[in-house]
Amino acid sequence: MTDLHVGHVVGTDFLQQDAIRGAVRETYRSVGPTDRRVAERFYGSEELAGLPDETVRIALGVGNPVRHAGLRAGDDVLDLGSGGGIDCLLAARQVAPGGSVTGIDFLAEMSERATR
Repeated sequence: MTDLHVGHVVGTDFLQQDAIRGAVRETYRSVGPTDRRVAERFYGSEELAGLPDETVRIALGVGNPVRHAGLRAGDDVLDLGSGGGIDCLLAARQVAPGGSVTGIDFLAEMSERATR
């Protein structure tokens, strides 16, 4: 059993993982703002009110974790895979004053969009 596990770890699987990561990076880099329909499937109009239009239009529809997180003023939030930043902005509303929100994405382009 150990030999099989070691073969998996040191075998060509890492090369395949790099190819998968590369495909994901290219796919996300090519995503541009669309319309608001994707965001409107997961977020209510009151949640989207006041958010930057590009942030709303870049939402990729992976859910609305902030709605269910039970965040309170003063909480610190780490959003892994933050994408265009919609969940970071929504979380910031809930943790203010005194809290903080940090978004991390493995694509520099997504982090730059979120920062804008």
